[in-house]
Amino acid sequence: MATFKPGRYLVEIESRGFLESVDKGTLGFRINFHVQQNLSNPGERVAPYPRSMTLWIFSKKSTERALDVIRQLGYGGDSITGVDPDVRGFHSFAGQEVELMCVHENGQDGNVYEGWYLPTTGMANSGNKASIKAKVQEFDRLLANRANGNAADEEAADDFGRGISDVDAPI
Repeated sequence: MATFKPGRYLVEIESRGFLESVDKGTLGFRINFHVQQNLSNPGERVAPYPRSMTLWIFSKKSTERALDVIRQLGYGGDSITGVDPDVRGFHSFAGQEVELMCVHENGQDGNVYEGWYLPTTGMANSGNKASIKAKVQEFDRLLANRANGNAADEEAADDFGRGISDVDAPI
């Protein structure tokens, strides 16, 4: 159930580690943290509850996304194994303060849950600029065709950019 309101928060990472989903055995990388401050409403008290963000790793694209997120958190390695505590010289995020976004997501059980994400996930400063530029141009083309009444492009424009959330991941 959702406790925190949607918005920007300063959090302190306490631990991280790999896990496996019970249902399908999907690999995940979980980051555990405590919320320090509501950046959207700095005067508001925050609850002392622990929270976590899980990056599900089930395809090449999700592996790249997970690696992109942990790089944004300060990891400089080329492989996800560099954050594994069983690997000599692993990168630890413990004690690091970062900004995360809290969003509310509808669960399959009808309840509303918190989803935690880096505010730059999927934004222009988070990846391959040539790829992002091509996607922006494609989106502009879809919007132009939508304005001209092309129904197929109208539906594609509505669907464009909808990413995979923790709720959508095949776990």
